[in-house]
Amino acid sequence: MEQEEKMKTAATAMTSDLKVQTFGDAEKTTKTFENIETVQAIVNDWNAMSKKSAHLTIEQYGPPNEATESRLIWYNNGPWKRTIVYRDEIPHDFPQPHTDVIENLY
Repeated sequence: MEQEEKMKTAATAMTSDLKVQTFGDAEKTTKTFENIETVQAIVNDWNAMSKKSAHLTIEQYGPPNEATESRLIWYNNGPWKRTIVYRDEIPHDFPQPHTDVIENLY
């Protein structure tokens, strides 16, 4: 039974990949914007680095398209496919140990 499940999963993944390759980007974005007062209330409880990154990104791109307690998301902003500002710092070790709170994707 385990082999059968693996085959079903692989077939589903291949079908999904084919749809993305045929019809374009699989990510469904939104063109709406969050209410800036709501965004500011969310960000108000964040740590200093995340709060500063959020404010600078809002200054540059305007209100985000999506906002949750843990992240703000902008779609198709400038050269970026997506920009995310995170509430929590993400540790990295290259080129030396540091943390990030913002992610830009092409």
